[in-house]
Amino acid sequence: MIQLRAGYLIALAIGGLSFACPGDDVRYWSSVTTQAVELNENWKTASFAQIRSPELEFLQYGRFSQKFLRAMGEKWTFGAHPAIEYKRSSGGDPWVNNYRLEVEAVGKFKLSGGPALSTRSRWEFRLKDGKGSETFHRIRQQIKATWQLESLGPVESYTFWDELFYELDQSQIVANRFVPLSIGLKSTGTLRKSAWLMYFSQRSKATERWTGSYVMGMDFKF
Repeated sequence: MIQLRAGYLIALAIGGLSFACPGDDVRYWSSVTTQAVELNENWKTASFAQIRSPELEFLQYGRFSQKFLRAMGEKWTFGAHPAIEYKRSSGGDPWVNNYRLEVEAVGKFKLSGGPALSTRSRWEFRLKDGKGSETFHRIRQQIKATWQLESLGPVESYTFWDELFYELDQSQIVANRFVPLSIGLKSTGTLRKSAWLMYFSQRSKATERWTGSYVMGMDFKF
């Protein structure tokens, strides 16, 4: 019953997105996460890298972070991740470097006979290029539900998730990432792969208007 329900959700999401997503306004993101290495009995670390490209025209964004993780009981994990990001508006523009520290708590739960649920609360401390020592604070809240699948060929899981971004200096929600379709593909050795489609909406600081774009992504985890 769960297999049929998840398969129906996937088919419905694919049909709706193929109708709604304009072909000339899609962005592309890709990320790699390395296998975690134990530092001691309490802490482990993993590397994360991501690139982004608007319509595959040029490389617009890159980010690297080193994740430091500590299990807090069976269901919760605490993380602290120093990160650096590189951004530019167009292919000929110079790169701008920003630095951040991400502090987060991740909880994972399993419903009896239902999906696996997770929640992530993240606080970001950011230093922006050209802003001196001024620190910008942002809170991100993500919720996620995942169904494991067994009879859909190369697809082994279906996930949807949503994440809100709250800027403390603006005292308001400034962005939302909604992923109605994320599929986990069969593992190859230690490599896990997932493909997803997101609707990314953002509020303009100048006009207060919301705009959105579609993002197609691939994630690789060892």
